[in-house]
Order: sequence, then C-alpha cells, then structure tokens
Amino acid sequence: MFNVYDILFLAGGKAPGKRKEKTMTDTKTTEIERLGIEAGVFAAPAGTKITVYTTSEFFGSVVKYEGKLVEYGRKKYAQYDSAPYVHFIPKGKRKTFGIIKGYKPYLLIVEGWDAPEPDSFLGEAKESGDVVVRQSRYRSFNEGYTKDFDELIAKSNVKIIADFREKGGVN
Repeated sequence: MFNVYDILFLAGGKAPGKRKEKTMTDTKTTEIERLGIEAGVFAAPAGTKITVYTTSEFFGSVVKYEGKLVEYGRKKYAQYDSAPYVHFIPKGKRKTFGIIKGYKPYLLIVEGWDAPEPDSFLGEAKESGDVVVRQSRYRSFNEGYTKDFDELIAKSNVKIIADFREKGGVN
C-alpha cells in the first residue's frame, strides 16, 4: 500500500521524517502528486473532520461514522483490483479505524460532522395489545436502503470529499 508520503520518498523527495505534506487543494499538480493520484491515493488536510457513510454488514442499510480523516483512496484487496478504502480516527477515540469495500462498494466521505443521519433500517412500530412489533423497512441488502439514502444526500447541502458509491457490481 502506497500513500502520498511513500510516493514522495520513492520519487526522490525528502527523507521519511522530513517530508512535506501534500494536499489535493494545491493548485499546481506536480509529478509526484500525479503519481499518487494514479496510484489511487489521495491526500486531504490532516485532521479534517469527516462523516463516512457505508452499507452495514448485517442488513445492508446505510450506517454513519464520524471522525478525523487519515487517508482514503483505492487499492488492491483480495480479488478486487480497485477496492475503495478509508482510514480515520473515530470521534472520541485515539486509534485509527479502517473500512474497505470489495463487492458492490458503497462508501461516501463528506466533510464535517453535521451531515444528515441516515434513516433507520426499522420501520414504524405496530402495537397489538401489550406487544409492540417493529420490522425492517426492506429485506436484508435490498437496494431500497441505498436509494433512500441517495435521495437524502441529494437534498442535503454537504461537501463530498470522495464518492465510491458504485452500482454496477464488482469493481
């Protein structure tokens, strides 16, 4: 796995402990940055507050994580040549957390912690005497969860850092 700092070093940049951080906000794209972009690794300012949306491993509904960005991009993972990933420090934690998606990746990174909350996978509660029953809105891993969330994001005013919502199957 290469990150921007490794690419700087490999391309003859400064020594490992003294490398200057490069960001995608620079107006000029240097040869070293171009190599990083082609490798699928992108740089953002360290400590940027982000919200990560991805599909749940249990029901396929969309879940939300908040934290500070460390790194994101695409890399080889198992049989997938271009699997999207993100590494971040969750809000209130000190250690890095990572998410990588292979089959039908659905990963969205937006700026800030004030991003909208995705809908719950549970539907309305139904009462029958002393019993309250709640069912999921859709069957497990139904595309309805992601379609509802896509509509929510389209209506909201969030700044998207990276969009890895692929609808076409394997990558």
